[in-house]
Amino acid sequence: MSHGTPSHYRKGCRCDRCRQAYARDRADRHRLDVRLRPELDALRASLGLRRPQLYALIARQYLLELQTGGVGLHRAAVLSGVSRDTLRRIRTGATTRCRARTVHAICGIRPSVAGGALVSSRQMRRRLRSLLSYGYSRPEIARLVGLSRVRRRAAVRAKTAARTEALYRWAAPVEG
Repeated sequence: MSHGTPSHYRKGCRCDRCRQAYARDRADRHRLDVRLRPELDALRASLGLRRPQLYALIARQYLLELQTGGVGLHRAAVLSGVSRDTLRRIRTGATTRCRARTVHAICGIRPSVAGGALVSSRQMRRRLRSLLSYGYSRPEIARLVGLSRVRRRAAVRAKTAARTEALYRWAAPVEG
């Protein structure tokens, strides 16, 4: 066991690094408890779980919600600072306990799709039709968006959809 961890402090070490780690851990746990007090009390009463088990349950639920929203493990790891392996173990349920600091980092992730992720092209096709009605040609739209040509697909990269949206907002006539 290495110094600078809360568990080493609990085993009896009182060096500065272990005391600071323990204090950080308790502060994180307190912050999370204050923020989630009603939910934690209800879950604790209904499920009979201890705090670290509740933290893992909360983190797992949030990771599953992020996954349905298009945020994968790699993106979640980058945004939270928690390793991809740890996130994978929490999401699959292999880890049944979790620290407050880890849950705090995971719950701090705001859903955002990575630029390379595939998203539905429905909105982009609408924007393209509008741009065509404004008088832009397909090759001109492709050049402005940064593509070799505009193709019809069910899914496009998120960065391509964002570029098309930006072009639409720039080119759309101002009403009023």
